[in-house]
Amino acid sequence: MPYGRDVLIRVRSESDVPACVAMMRRTHELDGYPRYWRSDPAAFLRGRAETAAYVAVRDGGLVGHVALHSAEGDPALPVVQRATDRPAEQLAVVARLLVSPTARRGGVGQALLDRAVQHAHARDQLPVLNVLPEDVAPRTLYERAGWRPVGEVTLPIEGHDPLLVRVYLGPPPPAG
Repeated sequence: MPYGRDVLIRVRSESDVPACVAMMRRTHELDGYPRYWRSDPAAFLRGRAETAAYVAVRDGGLVGHVALHSAEGDPALPVVQRATDRPAEQLAVVARLLVSPTARRGGVGQALLDRAVQHAHARDQLPVLNVLPEDVAPRTLYERAGWRPVGEVTLPIEGHDPLLVRVYLGPPPPAG
């Protein structure tokens, strides 16, 4: 799907994974996301609970990534359920949102977030996500897009210190 400024959002293919991992490494080095680098970054990118994934392409190059995960078993699920009273199957976790440092401030992050929200809504799901409280730029993007914080949760990270994250609830589907 084309999206402003010549950005194309499409389903991620297996052949996109190496470029996504390279982008994720650069994001990790510059921004500390993901907070901890994994021994198998491709497996982390895909995630065990992944249900869908999209990439952003501009001028033939990959410039962004977003995935959706099942909410079942997600550590933030109790926080979201208290805020929404919805079962896990009616929720979709937006995850692994990455934008190449060379493509920032050009609408790529918003385009990927919009696509993830559309995907969730098309399946009668409410999108949710979590973000580190100190990650101001992502929080600003989410809040400008109508996401609202509903609580915090500590995520256990195997082999690392746990992370305190802020849990956000995405916009509801359009009325009608």
